[in-house]
Amino acid sequence: MTVIPMAQLPFVLADNGHGSARLVSIVLGANFVFAAISAMSYARLKTRFGKRATFITGLAIGMCGIASMGFAQGLAASCAAAALAGFGTGIYNTYVFDHGVEIAPPATTAGPRTSVRFHVLGAAINPLVAGAFEQAVGLHRSLVVMAAVALVCGLPVIFYRRGPTLPSADVLTRNS
Repeated sequence: MTVIPMAQLPFVLADNGHGSARLVSIVLGANFVFAAISAMSYARLKTRFGKRATFITGLAIGMCGIASMGFAQGLAASCAAAALAGFGTGIYNTYVFDHGVEIAPPATTAGPRTSVRFHVLGAAINPLVAGAFEQAVGLHRSLVVMAAVALVCGLPVIFYRRGPTLPSADVLTRNS
């Protein structure tokens, strides 16, 4: 869900009177810098606090930042909201990729299919969804709605419990 607010952010900033390319670049830069910092910190956070707690915290921080973007009026507030969103999304996006590779069947883990699925579902579909939200609730409120939807979409990840895995049949026959 990261792509949605970033795709809409230039329009929100223009609506607030901060639509020049320079100002949009500053706000997007704040988002991307904090996303990079948190993504690079993910492994350390995961080790210290656990995967689930790290994901939940990143999701909460990111959604607060995304929702705040809908309310932010000034340039400083927009940068702060974008930085908060970036910090959270850097964590939960890294978790999603880490978790996706971890649970993907071995035949797809090494191949590009897992990555393509994430990119198609994220980058290609999200802007289309953003347009529908914007039409339904308006530009600024769409960010709040998108944050709520992303949180709801994250709940299955939070509550998913992997059952015990059983060895495959060919492993059993090799060991006997």
